[in-house]
Parts: sequence; C-alpha cells; structure tokens
Amino acid sequence: MAGKSFGLLCEALMDLAAEPDVQEQRLAGMVIRDELALDFANSYEVSQARGDELDPVAWHVLDLISAELSVPPGDPLWSEDLQAARWSRLRLLASEALAHVPG
Repeated sequence: MAGKSFGLLCEALMDLAAEPDVQEQRLAGMVIRDELALDFANSYEVSQARGDELDPVAWHVLDLISAELSVPPGDPLWSEDLQAARWSRLRLLASEALAHVPG
C-alpha cells in the first residue's frame, strides 16, 4: 500500500542523497546531520510499521542506511564533515534506495 509514508520516505532519501552544499541549503538553521538522520529514521519506521510493500532490494538498502545511522551520540559520524567517506556512502545508499522506492 503506497501511502503518505512513501512521500516522506522519498523526501528523506532525497535530502540524504543530496550533495553536501544542497543539504546545507535545505536544512539551514538546523543541526544538519541530526536532521538527516531523524527524517530518515522517522519515515523508515513509518514504512515498517505500516507494512509498506517495497521490493526486497529497497528494504535491504534501507536497512543498511538505518544501520549506518544507528550509532551513539559520541560517534564521529555526528561531527564529521558532510564530505567525509561515511556521509558519501550514505548519499550513495540513499540514491540507490530512491531507485527502488515508488515516488
């Protein structure tokens, strides 16, 4: 069942997949890394709770993103430059997920 959660999920993935300068523009005035992670986590959890039907590849990539973002507050991810390797990997995963989530 494609519902509002796909729109929220796609929006969160688009923000996560965006280049660092675009992320900074879109989320100006916010704690960017936290906002990217929270928006993704919220939309991911809504899709899981609703039992949204996504293809297995989409769920696999979403699970990978969730695992990458599920780190404690003191983890360097939260202070690393958005151009760092971990954030680059997250952008790639988000782009891949977008290819498998109906928009």
